[in-house]
Amino acid sequence: MRKESLRFYFCALMKKIALLLSCFIPLGLWGQSGKTLPETFITSARTPVKSEEIGHQVLTLTARDIAALPVQSFDELLRYVGGIEVQQRGPMGTQANFLIRGGTFQQVLVLLDQMRLNDPLTGHFSSYLPLPLSEIERIEVLKGPAAAVYGPDAVGGVIHIITKSFNHNEPINNTHSATFNGKVGDYGYQSQEIGATAGWKKATLFTGLSTQSSDGFPARDGRRNFFRLNSGSLSAKFQLKPKLYLSIRSSADYRDFSARNFYTSLLSDTAMEQVTQWWNQARITWKHDEKSSTVADAVFKYTTDFYRFNPIATPNEHVTRLANMQVLHFHQFKKHRLNLGIQADQRSILSNDRGNHITNHGAIFVHHVYTPIQGLTLNTGLRADADDNYGLEWLPQFFVAYRKGMLHFRGGVGRGIRAAEFTERFNNYNKSLVAGGSIGNPNLEAERSWSYESGIDLHTNFGLKFGGTVFRRASTNLIDWVLTPMSEIPRNFNLVTGRSYNYAQNLRSTYTQGFELDMEYRKSWSNSNQLILKVGYLNVYSEAAEQVISAYLIAHANQVLNSQLQWRSKWINVGVNYLWKQRASIRSSTLNVSLPAEVHQVNAKIDIKANKTLIFNIQCLNLSNNSIQDFNGADMPGRWWMGGLSISL
Repeated sequence: MRKESLRFYFCALMKKIALLLSCFIPLGLWGQSGKTLPETFITSARTPVKSEEIGHQVLTLTARDIAALPVQSFDELLRYVGGIEVQQRGPMGTQANFLIRGGTFQQVLVLLDQMRLNDPLTGHFSSYLPLPLSEIERIEVLKGPAAAVYGPDAVGGVIHIITKSFNHNEPINNTHSATFNGKVGDYGYQSQEIGATAGWKKATLFTGLSTQSSDGFPARDGRRNFFRLNSGSLSAKFQLKPKLYLSIRSSADYRDFSARNFYTSLLSDTAMEQVTQWWNQARITWKHDEKSSTVADAVFKYTTDFYRFNPIATPNEHVTRLANMQVLHFHQFKKHRLNLGIQADQRSILSNDRGNHITNHGAIFVHHVYTPIQGLTLNTGLRADADDNYGLEWLPQFFVAYRKGMLHFRGGVGRGIRAAEFTERFNNYNKSLVAGGSIGNPNLEAERSWSYESGIDLHTNFGLKFGGTVFRRASTNLIDWVLTPMSEIPRNFNLVTGRSYNYAQNLRSTYTQGFELDMEYRKSWSNSNQLILKVGYLNVYSEAAEQVISAYLIAHANQVLNSQLQWRSKWINVGVNYLWKQRASIRSSTLNVSLPAEVHQVNAKIDIKANKTLIFNIQCLNLSNNSIQDFNGADMPGRWWMGGLSISL
């Protein structure tokens, strides 16, 4: 790119930022009689720290936020969180990818109650949360490298879901409650969600069930893309002794949906897919005293995937298993907080397409938080990580945070690693003939990266928080799908002569850099009258040393603006989400369609409270009826109206 073009681009970008800031300033001046934002403790840091001490940029969503916003699924919720780009293949949780700071979707680690949710088969399943939204206590999004504490895949960031039954800070209480949410809408849409809590002196039981279905919204050629999504969860928390707690959960998730052009751009693709997950988790929490505790977790995840490309094709059938164990010990000294951990997991697959494989992984790690003087916090992490794919690796990270008055300075550096998943290594490996699509590569090297970032936050005394972060990530051996002639693929006996395939390869050297801005404003007039506004802006650019046609490197948008607006009053709640992103317009010649270069989406919801028990709501997705497609051929619906009611007992 020429210097003149860079200068023009930079000037245009600065104008946009100035316009964005000009919108924030009046809000702060208008609300000067308000209070500062509430102090937040970040559980995603493994070691309990305040948000101002972690050194990373962390955004949180509470259960109340989730209930107020116009969303039906986990991926829709994150679509409006600053710094995250959610690329949806279908609506309402059908399937989506999470990208943080321009990383690939496999470089984002999703945790459910401190344990890895990412599936061994593919990162496409990272959005499949096996429980209803009503069971979530809070969601924390940690942006930036965190592999030293969490292990592989935590390259771009971490998304941590904390549920009510595994929130060890929440005491057991003798309360009983039940909720019901029901909606109907366009395209034969129906949804129901039931949640219940029963509490006794030393035990609390949680249960939830949700279902969503649609006959199908019309696609570009008149076909209808249907979905049926169901999940259920049963969990409990017990106090075994005064300082000893047990939490357990068993949950299941079933998804049946049209998957046409989810993974290919072929005209013959009329795919349907069914994915079933079973998640089981147990946790022992031993609080030795106020300064020391030990937490042990065990998880078993079982996933089946049935994928049929078209009615005459042999279906792909996969079974994956993830067994994961982890022990954390925390101890607090006068100026030091120390967390020691050990982790071991085994991932396996049985597949008629990808074969049968097992991968073992283990790690030990330490996270140290040191506060030498008031306002200054040093976060150091070191991990020894061993994996069948890459041997032994050392993963260090160091972050610093300093608070002076209303200003909060932060920054750090961290190393990350990611091994290829089973799909990248063995896709289409067992088939006798592959006419087109993607070809796995069992000889892939693991990705390795160094990430750097620095930022500053302004915490005002009138309810406004504003932050800015610059970041850079340099990677070697980035795993990507590269368009490759059949003759250049080493194992090609089952490929068609003269054709090209997307072949999994390592890109020698790549870098991603950019900056992001985050703003949060809260204004309260009373306990029941509150305004909340959150805005995030991301600008990111990626480049590779090789000049190749790849899939992941160019997949992310260059600019993303996410926002959430909530107005809560005694009788009416209003929630509005807005998304804008700018990206390269990629054309599919086979399907004769192009992704729009810009995406604008507005969702809105109004809750009307009849009384303390009954709430009526009306909701509209994609209010402006724009094209919001994220993948060529994977159609997304236009304007979608729905309405329903909520009952709380």
